[in-house]
Amino acid sequence: MNDKGEEEIVKLSSDGDEIFNIEHIKMDLVCVNPNTGYCYATGDGLLLRIAEGGYVDICWIINPQVISSLDVNTYHNTVWVSYEGFEGITEYSEELRCISGIDVEGILKDARLVVDCG
Repeated sequence: MNDKGEEEIVKLSSDGDEIFNIEHIKMDLVCVNPNTGYCYATGDGLLLRIAEGGYVDICWIINPQVISSLDVNTYHNTVWVSYEGFEGITEYSEELRCISGIDVEGILKDARLVVDCG
């Protein structure tokens, strides 16, 4: 909170890009890829890839629109995303930008409440 009583939004930065701290983001969907053990969560145009031990790659769609659906391809490192104006297979190296290795213990409290999408 700042001196005006307003909640401050903390941002993370990587290579000049900024995203909102995930404490302020409502996560709508969590999936598991059984081949990699990663969990996936979406919310407010972001995709989180959560590894064992509570570490996460924070990825976000370059076009920051809310993701409406997510499906993890269990054979390849791709994710099917659908949001207003776009639907298709997205690869991390092209459509998503990521910040890796952030410890989300105590931040993303529902990381273990996962739904098997595969």
